[in-house]
Amino acid sequence: MPMRSARFAPVVVALAAILSACRAESTGEHQPPPLASSVVNPVMHAFLSKARAAHHRADIAEKDHDLKTAIVVLREVTEGSRPPLTPEVREVLADTHARIAELRAKDGDFDGAKREVSLGLDLATEPSSFRGHLFEVEGVIEQELMADLDKRGDSTGAAAAKERAKTAFDQAISTQEETIYRAIGTAGPIGSGAPP
Repeated sequence: MPMRSARFAPVVVALAAILSACRAESTGEHQPPPLASSVVNPVMHAFLSKARAAHHRADIAEKDHDLKTAIVVLREVTEGSRPPLTPEVREVLADTHARIAELRAKDGDFDGAKREVSLGLDLATEPSSFRGHLFEVEGVIEQELMADLDKRGDSTGAAAAKERAKTAFDQAISTQEETIYRAIGTAGPIGSGAPP
């Protein structure tokens, strides 16, 4: 499984649980309730399926080195029809903005990539793995920009990008630490119980 698909795995797992519950309901089989809700909204179902298909289609375009097509396909998720902004929808949108940011940076559009990160952060406002990932992507973008500026002889700009990269990575680490702490009630090594 490519790295991109692995990052999308939590959404796929949630979708699988919801679909399983739908099938069980239609066939009369007994199944445990889905993760998100006991009532499956057909619009949510369609949106999650569309998002998953778009990411798979973008995988193909990216493998073909067609970054522009990959971005266009993913925009079907961020700009197309969608359900109301539930936490699940926000996560899918934030994750998709993170991927578009990565693609735009690969294509040399660093300003566009930063805008995508900002759009994602506007959606993932609470500490979560999705918000932490957006900060990580921001750090990678700044790293790539640093290398580009350094190659062009702009040492001042490269140094500034390096500092922004360090700040973004620090934010990613602290966000993920808080996410873990909220989930299991510990910070630092498991069982230490130290507050964040």
